[in-house]
Amino acid sequence: MATRTAVLGRGTVVGPGNIVLATVPLNETWIAKGVSIRNTGSVTANVELYATQVGTTFNADIFLASLAVNGYTIQTIWFVLGPGDKLQFFVDGSQFAVWVSGSRLLGTV
Repeated sequence: MATRTAVLGRGTVVGPGNIVLATVPLNETWIAKGVSIRNTGSVTANVELYATQVGTTFNADIFLASLAVNGYTIQTIWFVLGPGDKLQFFVDGSQFAVWVSGSRLLGTV
């Protein structure tokens, strides 16, 4: 179902670590539009929100940051993902919470 605004993915990572926030379903195209990231851990650490293309080892960075303890960032982004693409989140240390919102559209790119 096409939605103008939706949660595309959310989660918590205890670093160092990586999680798949979501995989785009067949016959859908997603537009990631906003990301909120908070460092809930005890050390400053780097974070990376990125996409992986289905069937390849290609990664595309969407957002990179270094966040202090209790630091957070809210960013406006514009990134299109196609069927099978994965929205992923990596931290090199500490503990982080991430929330990605955007649009889910019917059809493929």
